[in-house]
Amino acid sequence: MNKKFQKLIYIVFSIILIFSSNMTLSRSSTQQENNYSTETSMDLDIIFLGISNSFIDINSLDEILNSLIQGTSISTQEISLDLSDVGSLALISWNFNYIFPSVSYYQSFQEVLQQNSIFETVDESEGSFINATAMETWLTQPVNFPENYNPPENGYTLFFTDFSDLGPHWYRTYYEDIDTGYNFTRNFQNSFGGYTDSRIFYIDLSVEHSYLESFGSDGPIQNLTAKYDPTTESGKIRISQYFRDWIYETITDLFSRNTVYSTPNFRQSYSTDKLSDINEVEPNSRQKLEIYLINNISKKNANELLPFINETRIKNSFEDILPWYKWDVNIVPIEAKAYPKLSEVISKATDTTSNEILDGRKQGGVDLYTIYDWIFNEIFYDRYSSSIPFVNTDSDTYMTFAFAFDVGVLGTGYKTEFFPSILGASLFGVVADIDFLTISGRFIPLTLLALSYEYLFIGDEFNRTSGYTQLIIHENGHAIGASHPHGISWTTSMINDAMSYIAYSYEFSRFTKDIVRRGEINLALHYSKSYLNAIDDEEIKDNITQQYDIKVYKINQYYNQMNYVDAYLEAWNVFTFVKESYRDYLKIQNSQTKTQAADGFSLELVLGTILAFSLIKKKVIHHK
Repeated sequence: MNKKFQKLIYIVFSIILIFSSNMTLSRSSTQQENNYSTETSMDLDIIFLGISNSFIDINSLDEILNSLIQGTSISTQEISLDLSDVGSLALISWNFNYIFPSVSYYQSFQEVLQQNSIFETVDESEGSFINATAMETWLTQPVNFPENYNPPENGYTLFFTDFSDLGPHWYRTYYEDIDTGYNFTRNFQNSFGGYTDSRIFYIDLSVEHSYLESFGSDGPIQNLTAKYDPTTESGKIRISQYFRDWIYETITDLFSRNTVYSTPNFRQSYSTDKLSDINEVEPNSRQKLEIYLINNISKKNANELLPFINETRIKNSFEDILPWYKWDVNIVPIEAKAYPKLSEVISKATDTTSNEILDGRKQGGVDLYTIYDWIFNEIFYDRYSSSIPFVNTDSDTYMTFAFAFDVGVLGTGYKTEFFPSILGASLFGVVADIDFLTISGRFIPLTLLALSYEYLFIGDEFNRTSGYTQLIIHENGHAIGASHPHGISWTTSMINDAMSYIAYSYEFSRFTKDIVRRGEINLALHYSKSYLNAIDDEEIKDNITQQYDIKVYKINQYYNQMNYVDAYLEAWNVFTFVKESYRDYLKIQNSQTKTQAADGFSLELVLGTILAFSLIKKKVIHHK
């Protein structure tokens, strides 16, 4: 194939990829309407501590919640050009239980808060700072539950508290960057969760701070009750709406938030035959996380960057959230200057014209997205073997390009306000498989992240330093289906979770584990149904469906106990069963088609012979 024609094919494939992405996702969404792969009913126990039941119109709140959230549709966003939903794969119906503990329990709880608090001034805010980790450890012990309370078997517990009589107070967490040893705190929190393996999330509604209110929070409850009299009907309605907002946010941003991109199994592909292109990853198979540690710091070499990545911590985090896979972490130290084309792209993406200080940050830096565009095209056009030959595009590989630059990184939005010299992005690459007759391709996880010399080796103006480990876990967390635990406000992002912007954790919380594992189960059953629906013979389909329903019943038992590990292993068995049944069906169809074709050929041969003899006979008679 000449190069011009090959380039034309690639361009055509690019166009088809864009349109097929939109068409495929749209069609999938339509097919999944009212046809969910899993349906479950979850309990949400809402515990009001320090909040009188006379303040809330429970019937009104329950009615509002059921109309707003009844049947939360969980979507999965696979790796696609526009990151669109591929359809709602699961349906969760919520049962709301409202619990008001005794005054004595409230008092004992307040005593524990005071025992775990320190009174001091931070950033001109004076008050009590409560150790969130210690409080969660205490709260999640059964002996410290409210009287006669047992958490739901299938669901979550949400605490709403009002400790306004403590005066100004906040919750504090302590973190350490294990790569650099840098210790720091998060001081102004109003919630906690994720420090233990429990399914309890706690929000103190009496915490007041401009930081919280500036990001969409409804404000502290004492402000609300001062404005709206809770003893009046209109006041109760407004307070019920207040709780509705908090509950809705917690459900959609934490308990049942969407999965994103593509989970390791069933990674999205494009081909004329959708079913044959499902990327199947068997349980106990090995996944590879390849980290290309690319040094572009003039004073250092690539090997000096190795202490800033903890491969054991990365491996443990991913085997913890997806225990049915084994993970191999491979770090490849690379000098950018050893690869001329890569070095040239980095040079072009670096702005060296400005040293202006604006809002405490040096302007200029490296545009990471320019580098990403180049890497994407090198892989897509199959040029990487000469320009960046260290790249591994195997289907079981997660690629991470971890850059180190002399200067900062040009980020976007508020990310640069937190860490102007730290940036991570979970993106994607496309490996095209093109020959003369077939155009297909598959998406691959591809994350880019960068740290500056300042953050790695000396610290910024606040003495902050950072390594790569937490950033690698966070960005590759997206690639296995995890999303950020925040939406309208930052409250739900205060959980101890690798996907949080506020926390600095190396672990995935129980909430994120639940979501990612449910996503794997949902996709396994989704594709099982895809195979099942592709069978046109009703008798064969009915027989397989009966066996499918029996097997899914067992999955649902595990699923409704939140035992997602065993549920997934059973879901994989169901997927394998339906897939093999579909292939057996195709063999029967192909066999019948061949038989019919052979019979047709025999009949045509006989008729053709008779006709030929007839014509010959006629010819003979005619000549006579």
